[in-house]
Amino acid sequence: MNRLRWAMLLLAALLAGCLEKEELRIEATSETCTPRFWKTLPESKSRDSLVERCMTRGGYKHRVPETF
Repeated sequence: MNRLRWAMLLLAALLAGCLEKEELRIEATSETCTPRFWKTLPESKSRDSLVERCMTRGGYKHRVPETF
């Protein structure tokens, strides 16, 4: 009986990491790329991802290799 309890406890611990919520992905638009909108979102990976996409939206360009 004691082994069964340990097995159940181990199984529960292993499955605990699998039950995370899926993060909401918000598209980077003119309305969502404002600090006022960011402040309404809870601190999470999705908010950080949105801010990063807004900061690099349209401004980042790959460098063209120069040959001499």
